[in-house]
Amino acid sequence: MTELFTGRRADEKIRGRGGVSVEFDCWTGLQIENKYFTIVEKINYKEKNSNDRWTEYGLVADPGKERWWLSVMDGGLHCTLSRSVSRVTPPKGYHLHEKGVEVIKGVWGDSEASVGEEASYYEYESADGNDTFFLEVWAGEKRGAAGRHIDKAAIRPHDTAASLARAQELKRLHRKKRLWRYGIGALWIAVCLFVVTWLEGDFSWHGVRRFVNLPYTMEERLSDAPYYTRVKTTDEGSVRSYETSLDFGAVTLDLIEAVDGWTKDIRQDIRGEERRVIISTAEEICAVTQTPERKTQIRIGSARTSASAIIEGGAEPASEEERLAGPAVSTTEQDLTGTDTLKRYASLVRSANTRGRTAVVLEKNRR
Repeated sequence: MTELFTGRRADEKIRGRGGVSVEFDCWTGLQIENKYFTIVEKINYKEKNSNDRWTEYGLVADPGKERWWLSVMDGGLHCTLSRSVSRVTPPKGYHLHEKGVEVIKGVWGDSEASVGEEASYYEYESADGNDTFFLEVWAGEKRGAAGRHIDKAAIRPHDTAASLARAQELKRLHRKKRLWRYGIGALWIAVCLFVVTWLEGDFSWHGVRRFVNLPYTMEERLSDAPYYTRVKTTDEGSVRSYETSLDFGAVTLDLIEAVDGWTKDIRQDIRGEERRVIISTAEEICAVTQTPERKTQIRIGSARTSASAIIEGGAEPASEEERLAGPAVSTTEQDLTGTDTLKRYASLVRSANTRGRTAVVLEKNRR
């Protein structure tokens, strides 16, 4: 919703069809006959099945808080002043004058309406044609307004110091209400996040991110931690490379902790010259390798990347069968085996167990 306030007076504009028409801005004071109002809302309408257009102004009486409606049609040739009523049927003796479907084309000020909304409308008139009754149907909800036709000459700008102060007060109240509404929405979201994380037993920022389906990733840890260095020269396609002076085992545990233990599979190969662990999550697959020179290298890609691409290069997406079967399916990966110790460690991290590796060792000894 766009708020329009230029600070200028209501101005008269020349229009070919309707002659002189009166158009007003929000937060403008008006005098209509012997009553005073402030414009707090402005809505432009178009008839869905024709080119007819009109403007409706939401008014607040001065003094008071009662909401009135000023409708300006046909370039100011037809104007009505009305206010909302509880009844949704026309008074006795009124006849249907016009009906159609109205589409909102513009909204300004303190309004609940939105551009693009549609409503069916019915306009009834009294037998003498002076009084009116409007019925609108918004998404099945009926709203009535009773009023009368007025001459546009009875509508005059009212820009005294008192009316300007009144307009500024209403504008301030509108902004306060809008901020309060947005604040309540933000508070409700925060409460929901707190309740869910409390039920899950995880009050961490990572827990909140998992709840909104934006989990912290291994690559974020590689990028954030100062002890990992990006090696762009060995990148291949969508696979990124890092290296570190940390011990191979320490890196493996660090990456498991980075995703709070939420791994899908962990496999290792420690029989060759190079020690290697493959860690896969719902979002990523990562290879941690210790070279014969005892350097630790990390290659990481999306979950769609096959384990063979992570190990050998190529970075081709895994087939559907390979993704369903897990990372260790290719001939090159036949030496990879499951590691119960690391999987138990991931489970402990996932359950927020603070005993860490000590618990894994004790459990292994008991077996």
